[in-house]
Amino acid sequence: AFQTKQILNSAFGVTSYSAFRLYKRESCAAIPFMARIGSEKTLSKLNSKGYRVLYGDTDSMFFISSESIEQLKQLIDEISAELNKEAKEKWNAKRDLFALDLQRIYKKFIVLTKKRYAGLYIWDSKEGFAEGFEWKGLEAIRSDSSVLEQTAQREVITMLLRERSREEILEYVKSLLRNIEKRTYPLTEVGFPEKIGKRFKMAKGRIIEYGYGNRAPANVKAAYYSNMYLGTDYASGDKPIRLPIIPEKLTSFPRRFTMVLKNSSREYECKWVAIDESLEVPEEIERAVDWEKIKERFLNKIAPLMMLAGIKKEDVLPEKESLNRWIKCGEMD
Repeated sequence: AFQTKQILNSAFGVTSYSAFRLYKRESCAAIPFMARIGSEKTLSKLNSKGYRVLYGDTDSMFFISSESIEQLKQLIDEISAELNKEAKEKWNAKRDLFALDLQRIYKKFIVLTKKRYAGLYIWDSKEGFAEGFEWKGLEAIRSDSSVLEQTAQREVITMLLRERSREEILEYVKSLLRNIEKRTYPLTEVGFPEKIGKRFKMAKGRIIEYGYGNRAPANVKAAYYSNMYLGTDYASGDKPIRLPIIPEKLTSFPRRFTMVLKNSSREYECKWVAIDESLEVPEEIERAVDWEKIKERFLNKIAPLMMLAGIKKEDVLPEKESLNRWIKCGEMD
């Protein structure tokens, strides 16, 4: 299914690009149309046969069943045959257009939002009976999440899928927060990696290539500041680690800086710097790192998973901090 999806994605790209020689709007529109038709009809047929569908993705359908593997394969073959029969009758298709496969059987499955799920599987079409985890769209596999966020989410998901107790999950998250408050993690593990995707290059303190127009996203401002004052040379394609900064804690380093573009310039406050594994971060920059912002983002990332275990943000924060948050919310109301 993966290879087929990749081919379709490529076909969609070339047929939708007006400057390409294979450009054809009808062909481009047919690709998502067929995928949507296949998903909708598969969902309808599963429902009509009495199955409870948990989640449907671009090329996947997750449903509950207590049947054997052989029975499930037979069910899927039946649905494939029904879909192809309808396609031949309605669209005069000359060959089979749909092919469904049984890919995995899960023991436990978690859906957070669209395209964000995880599961503990016990059977795989390639591996046979084997236990493993699948993650999609979560910080556990997202390359723009900090190492800490990835590790924490992967561990909490694993604990949920293995049905660990609420108390175990609560204590695990609390231990991570204690370490954040003690600042025990290396900066490279708590910062946020983000690729510089568009044109960006500097020389002699000036930007000589810039593809962001009049705007400057946070990762580009961070890269610019570090290039100017920390001796780095970040450019397009690089993926430095972005760290939040409290500008008031800067003394010898500038709190404000000016980004000089080709035909204009703009002043910004230093709220971010960019670092990497090879950079020796100055002590002043280390002292200016905003660990509260790091903790806040960490909590926001892990909160949806904590809720699945019946844990609220207030449960993992010290009593005084929870009270302050409650008072602030009351003032805002």
